[in-house]
Amino acid sequence: MIPILPEAARREFRSAPKARGQNHTTHQALIVDANGQEHKCFVKASPPEYPMAFAEGMAWLVADALNLPRPKFAALLVLPVQKLRQCMPLDQHWHLIPHALAFCSSTVEGKHITSPWQWLARLRAAQPSSVTTWPRLRRSTCGWRTVDRHTGNFLRTKAGDYIPIDNEFILYTLIWVASGFSCEHKSLRAQARLC
Repeated sequence: MIPILPEAARREFRSAPKARGQNHTTHQALIVDANGQEHKCFVKASPPEYPMAFAEGMAWLVADALNLPRPKFAALLVLPVQKLRQCMPLDQHWHLIPHALAFCSSTVEGKHITSPWQWLARLRAAQPSSVTTWPRLRRSTCGWRTVDRHTGNFLRTKAGDYIPIDNEFILYTLIWVASGFSCEHKSLRAQARLC
């Protein structure tokens, strides 16, 4: 189960990532769970009409149920937008929003695989036993109809495993299109065609 935490659970703003991506609210923060345990997390919010937090939470729960690689901790958080604005610049879309629902997940030690060529070369060079979760991750990406599963949304851990991050566009047609939104498709399949 993913807890829903009050705004007081966000104890400390740490930093905004260098590559901000599409969601400019993404930042690192210290989050305290209901048991008082601290977690270094990535936090990202969305306006009330966007289903991002719901989709991210659902993806984490499914990955947990299927024992797929994922961050160890996840939560939903009520985020006061004005306090976030004091720490980082936000665009005009956030001026009239007092609070937002944010998805938090614990940080993962690893590196982004941003280059399709680099990613394919590493995957080909890896011994099959060292990337045992890869076929399961590939099947889940296709089964979840994720349209934003590209090489920049995987982290490679020191152990050589791959952890998918940024799952907000899972079940794209069922969640996003049904809610009246659309986005550009950036998939591994499209990247592989370019290589």
